[in-house]
Amino acid sequence: MSVDLDPPYPDEPLFSVVARYMVDVDVGDKVRFLKNLFGYQQRLSVTLAYGLERVAEETRHVWALSSDELAEQRTLYPYYAALLPMPFRDALLVAMRQKQQKPSPLVVHSTLRFCEGCRAADRASGRPEYWRRSHLLPGVVLCPEHGRWLTEISSNDLHFLTSWPTLQLLPAKDVLPIALDLNAAQLDACQRVTRASVWLLHNHVSTDVGAALAQFKATAWTAGFTFGPHDVDCRRLTRHFIEFYGEPYLYHIGSLPVLGNNNWLAKAVNGRLPPRFTIRAVLVVIFMASLHERDSGLAWPLCPNELACHGPGHIVERRQYHKKAGRFSGKCSCGFRFTYSFTEAGIPQDVRPTVYGHSHAELARSLEDTGATLAHIADVIGASPQVVSRLLKKRSPVRGF
Repeated sequence: MSVDLDPPYPDEPLFSVVARYMVDVDVGDKVRFLKNLFGYQQRLSVTLAYGLERVAEETRHVWALSSDELAEQRTLYPYYAALLPMPFRDALLVAMRQKQQKPSPLVVHSTLRFCEGCRAADRASGRPEYWRRSHLLPGVVLCPEHGRWLTEISSNDLHFLTSWPTLQLLPAKDVLPIALDLNAAQLDACQRVTRASVWLLHNHVSTDVGAALAQFKATAWTAGFTFGPHDVDCRRLTRHFIEFYGEPYLYHIGSLPVLGNNNWLAKAVNGRLPPRFTIRAVLVVIFMASLHERDSGLAWPLCPNELACHGPGHIVERRQYHKKAGRFSGKCSCGFRFTYSFTEAGIPQDVRPTVYGHSHAELARSLEDTGATLAHIADVIGASPQVVSRLLKKRSPVRGF
């Protein structure tokens, strides 16, 4: 049996085209029709579709698309494929071609969303109101075209076998407008998720989520979420993550991290984010970009002692904040100690030495041996003549003034 499905509208998912067809021709036995079209008893699938080889054969005379082209153009497969490792990506496509269950590593949602602005545009143009793939993307709560909150209905409230709803005939009582209490910055973060997700859907790219996660810890550490010279303060990072997106949004999309052993964000910091949670990968990458933009001034300091044998870029072993003075103090293994106001890209600013290291004393003695004056030595080292005098007399680190 061949099925004369209508030409799909821009960005229309397969299930929407099928739902419109069943209404237009007044299909009586929907379960039988769907079984004939997909080759098995197909249930409503909002984001993906299975049995596409059968669908391609049944619609070849009107669409002339292969099963893989259907997956690319009429489902959210390109979005998931962009974020999944290659083995999972290939397994998913095989499952969609044939009568198989979706691969267990992938988590897909079952929520229908639409934009009232797009719905009005459909009516104004004289075409049927239809679902759009970009509205169905995980984590997307704003229309990419109009920037307004989407309206949603959970397909859990539908009968998966017989209720393939068209947007045009959707009962008003079944819909729930999304209205999250977010500030302007959090709304901007949601818009970033929308733009990134739509870009992944339409550009057919492949990303390396694992490589991005490998940089998460270093990015968080550089941004000032430090717990010791090498560890990340995951508790403080999690609070900032929640503040960045807004608790209502994260809770709404099922990705609110909880403090404790089950904190998925803390696991992501250490590179452990299961590939099935694609939306969380998007959230982390966008959050990482914001950390790159963030100049907190709290990053763990690098040693400012340019004379030390450890060379540039050495992280000091100890750091402490002195609330009364409003300054940080740092202590390095080279013997150099100092205070500073803040950091820029890890480099301490407004540095005031408190203890000079062995490298300063060695340089002072070598300059003295060449006949350099006390004033010249002080100028080279960057210390007062009194400190230089003490450096020349003692072999241990000398405190500054």
